[in-house]
Amino acid sequence: MISFLLCFLISATNIELYNNIKEMFEHDQQVRETCWESKEFQDVLRIDAENLPKIKEIINTFGWPGYSLVGDEGSHMMWLLVQHSDKDLPFQKNCLEQLKMAVALNEASKTDLAYLIDRVLVNEGKPQIYGTQIKIDNGVAYPHPIDDIENLAQRREEMGLCTFDDYYRVFMDMYKL
Repeated sequence: MISFLLCFLISATNIELYNNIKEMFEHDQQVRETCWESKEFQDVLRIDAENLPKIKEIINTFGWPGYSLVGDEGSHMMWLLVQHSDKDLPFQKNCLEQLKMAVALNEASKTDLAYLIDRVLVNEGKPQIYGTQIKIDNGVAYPHPIDDIENLAQRREEMGLCTFDDYYRVFMDMYKL
């Protein structure tokens, strides 16, 4: 029975595409971790620039790589790579529209969608909706402006996000602030 399920999972996903996404994701995260520790961020810009054409090729070939193509983890890793594509806002906005469609088809995470919505809004100089984008300035962390803050908790809950206070606490711990 287990081998049947494993075969089904493997045949339901594009393993080569998953592996390509995973390789980019792991390198992205390794570079970011190293740069955060050293406070030298040039390599972050370099890895984002290296990944961008590869990410574009994936999106242009497959559309949003959803669960049935690359599994939950693959789709999530792709989301993070798109989050880091800040130097190409039109592309990021195109990915946002594709991710919205994938979420509507239960092929991607609405939590990832909330983060990408906020990222695009912040990159456009607009207030975010879900409070996912936090800026660090001189060792102080604070959220980018949030629209309709009175209803933030409800919006976060609808997208499967934890409370803002819990999120902020985790963020502060993660970045040792």
